[in-house]
Amino acid sequence: MKSNYIQKTLFDLEKFFFVSKDQNINIKSLFITGLARSGTTILLNTLYDTGKFASLKYSDMPFVVCPNIWSKINFVKKGNFKKKIRAHDDGIEFSITSPEAFEEVFWKSQTNLESKNKLLKNNYNEKVIENFKNYLFLVSLKDKKKIYLSKNNNNVERINILSDHLENKFIFILFRKPINQAFSLLKQHKHFTKLQLENSFVLEYMNLLCHNEFGLNHKPLFDKNFKSDFDKNNINYWLDYWIFIYTKVVKFIETKQNLFFLSYENLKMNPEIQLNKISRIIDEKFEFKNSQIFNKYDAEIPYKVDNKKLKIANDLYSFIKNYEI
Repeated sequence: MKSNYIQKTLFDLEKFFFVSKDQNINIKSLFITGLARSGTTILLNTLYDTGKFASLKYSDMPFVVCPNIWSKINFVKKGNFKKKIRAHDDGIEFSITSPEAFEEVFWKSQTNLESKNKLLKNNYNEKVIENFKNYLFLVSLKDKKKIYLSKNNNNVERINILSDHLENKFIFILFRKPINQAFSLLKQHKHFTKLQLENSFVLEYMNLLCHNEFGLNHKPLFDKNFKSDFDKNNINYWLDYWIFIYTKVVKFIETKQNLFFLSYENLKMNPEIQLNKISRIIDEKFEFKNSQIFNKYDAEIPYKVDNKKLKIANDLYSFIKNYEI
């Protein structure tokens, strides 16, 4: 695609100007991933606010593949920018200097990422992986920080790539009680479907960023084999999807290094304890500005749930809990 060619060319220019041949590009990196609506954005914001991490931000748009070039001409400077509630209407606030999941633009520019209905398996050859290492270095260089921080739900597909090819990496996989996460996904699916029908730009923007978690552009992760007997407007579709995703993820527990599981529930009830565990795991000291980061109460589920599916999901949730940090 033409846009991918432009993005790839811009990245090559960025690398040419800012990465020397003898540059050590292997930096410490922390990846937050998991199925959407598990607390990934809140954890991203909380860690970024410590001031210890480099991350892609709204101010890096639209040229996120060349952050240093864009920072030289971008009019946005550091300052106190007014925050507003994001489009999800879930109470999470952001400003132009807030971190966000823009990393997928890089992967899209480097690989054949999309099809009409599914996210395809990508061709992660050595060149792409080396370019990704360069990209982490470039984002960190732009922010003048030593640790790269990423939140990307699509990275559940890349656990093997991140674990096998990055040296100093920490991969945190978030998960949540299945029925509550499925309900939250369903609400967002209906919410964004409405927004996208009313305004085509919302759909185009989310497609640009490969934000395919829900809405009209929802595309299942991992592979084309995911099927459900239920419509996407039924909570049982999202329960099926939860089971599908985390069944794939748990296969990495015994085989991959530096993989850590965190539950939404423990982060909600004991945020300081869990955040301090992260600090110890990555061997970095930092202070958290706000540990009261989650709504303490779960909403009632006003839908009929398939009890057999719910039991399968709950059993899987209990299994993953055994490996939580």
